[in-house]
Amino acid sequence: MKGLPAKIAGLFTLGALLLTPFAAAQTPSPSEVVPSPTAPTPSPSATAASTGGDKLPISDLLSWELGLAENAFLNMRNVKNKQRLLAVYEKVTAAICMPNLHKVLEHEGSPDYPKCPEFIKKTLELDPANPIAICARDGIKSVLCRATNHHTTFSTFHPESEEQLGIASLDDILENKKNRQQIADESLKLSNELQQLSKVEPKRRKAAHIKRMNEIHSSLLKLQCRNWRVILNQTDQDVAREFEEKQGNEDDRFADSASAARAATASAQESVLLRKIAEEFEITEALKQLPESKRIYQVSTECDRHIESALKFNKNHATAICYRYGFYSPQCVEALKAQRDAQGDSFEQSDDPNTPTGGFDKF
Repeated sequence: MKGLPAKIAGLFTLGALLLTPFAAAQTPSPSEVVPSPTAPTPSPSATAASTGGDKLPISDLLSWELGLAENAFLNMRNVKNKQRLLAVYEKVTAAICMPNLHKVLEHEGSPDYPKCPEFIKKTLELDPANPIAICARDGIKSVLCRATNHHTTFSTFHPESEEQLGIASLDDILENKKNRQQIADESLKLSNELQQLSKVEPKRRKAAHIKRMNEIHSSLLKLQCRNWRVILNQTDQDVAREFEEKQGNEDDRFADSASAARAATASAQESVLLRKIAEEFEITEALKQLPESKRIYQVSTECDRHIESALKFNKNHATAICYRYGFYSPQCVEALKAQRDAQGDSFEQSDDPNTPTGGFDKF
């Protein structure tokens, strides 16, 4: 683990020993599974091997997370390991295929980075209608991108209840407890300020007053929505059946990058047909062309409460919309554009959008 800070190294040593995937869903919920046997900790070259020997332009933290997730799924193909791997693939795909999306608020599709098609394909193998992969491939304004985001299922989960019921993963438990008191104290302070500002009648509120209320809502969202996640509405039997169907020609897809590249080319050719279909029909018709998605985007109940509160105050609140639909959704990008146009030169870019993914956001 040379070169990594001691804190990060310690975290992933624990992760390598336990390999605990993301927690199960509430309703609909994947089945409970027998804990995965201990898998080997990936060496620093593990991620490079899985990507053809080239170091990806991603953080060391995400690189190790990728290696751990791939090894876990290779050792035990169950729904928890699959949804953990899907979440990591989404983060990698977003990082390498749409690195400037939140700076320029545009993405036309067909990314130039050589490894991008490979990770788009890997993501689509796990979730054929994945919105992150399709938006990276076709562009944020494409009909299929909008259709997949429209098609995404949204639900909530209660971290404390999952802990009490014993269904929360160790990753989720540790993440939920991290800075818990500090977050609670800061949230209370902000909520009290917001309550005081809210006592002013709407017609008497000045521009600075409204701006501060918007800022407080954004700060509360960043505190309370740090643990949003992606899960799959599947059982272990579903995952096993998928593997049996693909085993003949896809069992070595992590190791054989040349095969992955050829498959990505075929996927790109299929994409041309889908784009033509998408250009001819509206979203409702485009939805008919998409495979059924098992993906569920979840936020905590407390996060959902703050999203609703922010949108009640300002229906165009960009941060709330981004947490509600995802940071790589067309809805989020359009909301950020509207915010930029309204603020003009005073518009400030949001924090690194890759950070509020799977619990690795900044406090």
